[in-house]
Amino acid sequence: MQIGELLDRNAIALRISASNKRKALAVIAEIAARNFGLDAGYVLDALTEREQAGSTGGGHGVAVPHARLEGPTRLR
Repeated sequence: MQIGELLDRNAIALRISASNKRKALAVIAEIAARNFGLDAGYVLDALTEREQAGSTGGGHGVAVPHARLEGPTRLR
């Protein structure tokens, strides 16, 4: 599988800034809610819970925030 198969063009946001991790996760949650018919609060809670289990940061400003959600039928 190629990463391009997982990405949805409408869910890519460029030039987003956030002053802390919580705000960055909130931006991701809003994008997911808007593009995939999810509740932003639900997504934010799931992302926050996943981050508490262990950071999804890889270093040098790169992270791959993710969480398991009820609803989506495939990896998004």
